[in-house]
Amino acid sequence: MANLSKERRDRMIAKLKELKIAHNDDASIAALNEIENALREKKYGLVW
Repeated sequence: MANLSKERRDRMIAKLKELKIAHNDDASIAALNEIENALREKKYGLVW
């Protein structure tokens, strides 16, 4: 079974990379980097 959360996260990160190319001003890059860091950080929880 595929890890759907990882696939979805990878698609979002790829889209962020596209946005970084299109929006290359400092404020946009900083905001996109913050989003990317939030997507990459470890998440812990219980799955029932």
